[in-house]
Amino acid sequence: MNGKLWQGIAGLVGAIAFGLAACGGGNNETPPLTGAFRIANGIGDSDVNGLDVRLLEAFQFNAIAFGYGSGIKLPPVGSYTADFDINGQPFTVQHIQITHNDLSTVLTYGSVAAATYNGFVAYQSLTGPASSDFAVQLLHSAYQASLAAPTLSYYFVPAGSPGIGSATPTTAPFATSTATIVLPAGNYRIFVTNGSTVLYDSGAGAGVALPPTGTNVLQLAALDAPGSPNGSAISLLLLDNDGGGAPLLNGAH
Repeated sequence: MNGKLWQGIAGLVGAIAFGLAACGGGNNETPPLTGAFRIANGIGDSDVNGLDVRLLEAFQFNAIAFGYGSGIKLPPVGSYTADFDINGQPFTVQHIQITHNDLSTVLTYGSVAAATYNGFVAYQSLTGPASSDFAVQLLHSAYQASLAAPTLSYYFVPAGSPGIGSATPTTAPFATSTATIVLPAGNYRIFVTNGSTVLYDSGAGAGVALPPTGTNVLQLAALDAPGSPNGSAISLLLLDNDGGGAPLLNGAH
């Protein structure tokens, strides 16, 4: 197909998508012919300009800070390549599938200085669970940690619990789109281990309140924590289906 013709079609479909987005769609659905798309910046030495991303001309994010996620945009359904710029270094993530009522999150990882920066796509249905439960996808986007811990184990215990106890883990291999689990709403103490050693503990305080108000579909990603702030080499990034995001530092909850 002629390149200019394709650009024209893409622009028209993008305009239609924007119009539909203005007409409806909630946290658990996308307008017809669209899906949901966002970015998480896990590249630890990204500079003050953060991470820039382009998915067609109409769908761009600029200056995403390290340890945070972007908002959510609604591209037309299809297969895409995202163009990234980090500290002046370009790279791409290919074969990003955008599907109706699903969320495609590109999680970036690695280091600019070590030339290990890259990204992978985590796919999640936006359909929420019944009642007050919430769905959460547990992800491993911590490149440096993956060298010694290629798979992480997540544990959710009631806030105030003294430790992991007999809780059942959910595993997350590095750079892999994992299955979603369902949990009851509540305040949790979250542990992440390498299978034997605790790498992250959200804290012995009031716990992490899940899900955030007005949401019920979450992604929780482990990121490298350069310099080991708060006593851990990883931190967690909580992303929700309302486009919100918050870092969860070791011991802060």
